[in-house]
Amino acid sequence: MTKDTAQPKFIKFPCFLLDVDISQTAKLVYSLLLDRTALSKKHGWIDKQNRIYIIFPIAHIAAATRKGITAVKDALHELDSAGLIERKRNFSAPNTIYVLLPDSRETGQTSAGKPAIVEPEKRPCDSRENGRRTAGKPAPNQTNKKQTDKKQTNKRVALARQSYGSYGNVLLTDTEYQKLSADIPYLDNLIEQLSAYMESTGKKYKSHAATLRVWAARDRNQQKPRSSGMPDYSFKEGESL
Repeated sequence: MTKDTAQPKFIKFPCFLLDVDISQTAKLVYSLLLDRTALSKKHGWIDKQNRIYIIFPIAHIAAATRKGITAVKDALHELDSAGLIERKRNFSAPNTIYVLLPDSRETGQTSAGKPAIVEPEKRPCDSRENGRRTAGKPAPNQTNKKQTDKKQTNKRVALARQSYGSYGNVLLTDTEYQKLSADIPYLDNLIEQLSAYMESTGKKYKSHAATLRVWAARDRNQQKPRSSGMPDYSFKEGESL
């Protein structure tokens, strides 16, 4: 490397994980989740307690870490037990994940975690919150608000785009990925080619899902085996998605 060499994409590995008695897969998953908090913060995924949360389906974690579904589930259970994450189950939607940080006042102790929070000046204001809540059945307006919040959460899950590809520049929603998987058997290979193509050429597309469908259609029209090299997916003027 020289001073002008560009660094490859990376995620940060917290030093305190070196002293935590969990598997290497669990440490990798935690580092990935901690890295995703920056993306959640950017998109304003912050709850009423000012805590940053993540919506990261297990299948996507497995794809990002190159691990199996079972290995990722085991890693998440380890992180739960170690007090490094907190998961909130959602009905018919991926779990909400809170990444916890170890208590710096107790060296080596990770059982007491602290949720990642945003800076005070960026805290969302809600004049309806008065602090204390009374015990008993919620008022009708509170019930309606909870239902509205649930719908909004489900909508964010449906519309949230996850990063795919070696360069993390191919963005697809869960629905888009599932539909593409059903139609394109070699979808993951096609995603890798799109990721490398955009990184090497600097090209951008309005819809990566539509672009992948166009590429797959051109492959079918060519009616010949896929070559090991990168195909020519350039577009004429006016054809770019």
